Formats: sequence, C-alpha cells, structure tokens
Amino acid sequence: MTLAVVGSVQLRDQEPIAQGSSRLVFEHPDDPSQLVKVLKLYWPVAATPADFLQSPGKLLKRRYKFARFMREVRQFVDARQRDDDPINLHLPEFNGLVRTDMGYGMAVQGLRSENGELAPTLKQLIKTDQFTPDLVDPLEEFLDHVQSSPVVIGDMNMKNLVLTGADSDEPTRFALIDGMGDSTLIPVLAMNRRLNERRKQYFAERIRGRYEQTLRRLALPMLAFLPIPLSFVGGDCACYSMVWLQGMEAALYD
Repeated sequence: MTLAVVGSVQLRDQEPIAQGSSRLVFEHPDDPSQLVKVLKLYWPVAATPADFLQSPGKLLKRRYKFARFMREVRQFVDARQRDDDPINLHLPEFNGLVRTDMGYGMAVQGLRSENGELAPTLKQLIKTDQFTPDLVDPLEEFLDHVQSSPVVIGDMNMKNLVLTGADSDEPTRFALIDGMGDSTLIPVLAMNRRLNERRKQYFAERIRGRYEQTLRRLALPMLAFLPIPLSFVGGDCACYSMVWLQGMEAALYD
C-alpha cells in the first residue's frame, strides 16, 4: 500500500481537541474542516540506541500502536475502493497522511454540528438523555451496514460513534470515527472473515442493549401520568398507586 503525504504541519504548540489512550487529535492548522490524528510519543524524537535498550517494552508498544494506526489507514483506503460498500456512508473523508513535528498523522474530515462543535458521540447523547426514539432507525441502519460490509473493526463502542446531520438538511446518520482495523497483535480479524462478522455482531448487540435500556428508562416518567388501578370495588377504581411503576423500573435494571 503506497500513500501520498499531503503537506507538513506543526502541532506541538497546539492543544489537542480530543485524545484517546494512544492518540491525540488536533484541528488541522491550515484547514479547520480537517482533523489530524497522531500517535502519542513514548520518548523524545531524538532517541538513542541506549534509549531503546533501556526500554524495550516501550519500543514494542510503540511499534504495536503504529501497526494499529496503519491498519486503520488501510481500512479507510480499502473501503473507498469498494464503491458499493455501504460503510462509506458512515465514515469521515480520509485525506491521506500528513507530516507533522510529532510524527506522521492521519488527516480526516472533522465531523461537526451546525454550531461548529464536534459532532456528539452516542455516549454523550445517551448520558444527556438526547437519544430519542427517532434516532433508532439511523443507528440501526449504521449497525446493519457495518454487518454487511467487509470492513474490519477492532473496537466499536459508544465513544467512537458520532451523530451527523441531525441539525441540518443533511441525512441523519451515525458515523464511525475510530476503531477500524485489528486491535490485537496478530490481525486475526483481517485473516478470518467469519470471526470479523461475529466480532461486529458482538459490538452491535452491546450498543443495542445500551440504547434500549435508555429508551425504557426515558419512557417510565411518561407512564407515571397514567392511572393504574390496583384494586376495584364494585367496578369502580378504588385507588391509584406508583407501586407498580416502581416495581417495573426495578425489574428493568435487575
């Protein structure tokens, strides 16, 4: 796989707008519509052979992180070469590699809301009770397209899914912003199609379980306004109570 390097930027003096366990995410200095993802450094750029001998574990860890980085790049490139792959509806544009003062970075489209903020993650939507029933279909469309695509996904969770188009004229969709490519030392998912499908199904079921739990919880206050008879005397309702609702809520979260 040969990739062009699209320019050079300085990032050290910038504050990252997001970060994970192994990468930092910066706004592209020359193009605010793009983001640059770079690996966190584990030792100075001008490392000596002695540094490597003293920290062989760090050397292996850095090589492993770089391998994961390049696996994600490959998944972006491979997906774009499959014109009929539905996963392309749910990926930010990949704009190539960029040379930075923190090593090579990945330049991707920055997915944002109409107010200019980064698009909200599924985790943020659920945590703030903004995941409403009208978002179920877009999320299920995403999960179906992931399952029908050959894309390799090593990690798919509520933090790397973002909502786009909800506050604009664009179609409302969920997009995957991280997690493509094998996350293990040996790329078993890329080598075994069936295992990759099972892994994606596992991720999908976890996400379904979480959003269904949230919708049930949000529905309970609405039921509180319904009169719920506990007993009848002569055909008339004798009393109303919240006991049934409290028992129902407890059962949902057991």
